[in-house]
Amino acid sequence: LILLRLANPAPAWRAILHVGFPAMATNMLNPLSLGIITWLLADYGHEVVAGFNVASRIDMMLAMVLIAVSGGIGPLVGQNWGAREYARVNEALTVAFRFCLIWGGIGFVFMWLAAETLVGLINQDPGVVASAVTYLLIIPLSIGFMGWLQVSSSVFNALGEPMPPLVLSVLRGFAVYVPLALLGSHLLGYAGIFWATAATNVLLGVAGWYWCRLMIRRKSAGAGVDPA
Repeated sequence: LILLRLANPAPAWRAILHVGFPAMATNMLNPLSLGIITWLLADYGHEVVAGFNVASRIDMMLAMVLIAVSGGIGPLVGQNWGAREYARVNEALTVAFRFCLIWGGIGFVFMWLAAETLVGLINQDPGVVASAVTYLLIIPLSIGFMGWLQVSSSVFNALGEPMPPLVLSVLRGFAVYVPLALLGSHLLGYAGIFWATAATNVLLGVAGWYWCRLMIRRKSAGAGVDPA
C-alpha cells in the first residue's frame, strides 16, 4: 500500500484466507448454538428468555475484559514467535491464562454480591429477576475457563493453525453444549441449561489450554528449542 503497487498478491491472499475462512466459520457457529439455547429456554416462558438476555448483557461486562486479553495475545504471540522469542511466548501465555482465572474469580465474587441489584436496575419483573440472577450466580464460575478458550483460539490463529479453533468451536457449540443443555433442561429446568453453559466453558477451556500448550511444545521442539 505504501508503494502503491500490487505485485503477485496471490501468496499473501492464500496465507490470509488460510486463517480467515476457518475463523469466519468459527464466528458463525456461536450465533447458531445461541439460537438453539434460546429456543430451549423459550419453553420456560418469556420471563426466562428475558432474564437470560438481561443477564447476558451484564455478563458481557466481565467477558469484555477477557475478549481484550485474547485480542491482545494474538499479535504478541505472532510477533515473538516470528522472532523466535519462544520464552516470551510461553511467558505471555502463562500470564494470560493466569489472569483469566483471577478475573473469573473476581467476577464471580462481584456477581454474587451485586447480581440482584444490577438486574433490578434493568428490569423489576420477579420472573425476569429470578432467571437473570440464577444465570449470574452460575456462569461467572466458568468465565475464566471461557477466557482460556478465547486465548487459545487467538494463539492458534497467530501461529497459522486455524483448524483447532474451528474444532473447539464445533465441539462447544454442538457436540458438547447442546447435548449438555438438553440433559440439564431435563434434570434441572432452565437452571440446568445455565449449568450446561458453565460446564461447557470449563471442559472446552481446559481442552483449549491443553491443546495450545501441546502445540507450543511441539512447534518449539521442531524448531530445535527446549520446549520447557
